[in-house]
Amino acid sequence: MRSVTLSCMLAAILFSACIKEKNRPFFPAALKGQWKRGVFNMSLFHSYAGDTLMHAYNSSDAIDIKADGTARIYTMFFPTHSNGGCTPQKFMELAGHFSVDTLARSMSFTPLSGYYREMFQSCAGMQNVSRTMTTTELNEKKMTYYYRTGRQDGIDYLHISYSSSQAPGIHLVRTAW
Repeated sequence: MRSVTLSCMLAAILFSACIKEKNRPFFPAALKGQWKRGVFNMSLFHSYAGDTLMHAYNSSDAIDIKADGTARIYTMFFPTHSNGGCTPQKFMELAGHFSVDTLARSMSFTPLSGYYREMFQSCAGMQNVSRTMTTTELNEKKMTYYYRTGRQDGIDYLHISYSSSQAPGIHLVRTAW
């Protein structure tokens, strides 16, 4: 009797595992990995304290996409402030999930959490900011990107744009940090 009960339990576990595997959405292997555009040492993303003056035109993006579509998007932006010589440095990190439509070559990102930092150099009266993003801000960051992947000069790239996979956009290269 025990062996029959044990066999039934094992069959139920295997059956539910198969159903779960079938219901998992397909995520293209070519999109998985760490991608970066621009110049920034990603190992410093969380520890960087605004102590280095960056060029005002610098910006960088990085995306870390896992096999199940969960992802982290990092954006670093160093604009020139209109207050003569003031150099703000903005950092944003979003954690969420990509869903992919392989026919449309689109990937939609839904952020679940986010963090924002802004540091100021030579900016009289400006206070550094470091805070968790609000639900409203996260909802504003929901985005659909159109993608294509490829390889050029021995380097894997991910091209993303906002209107179609062939439209102008940004190129990220496969990297590791």
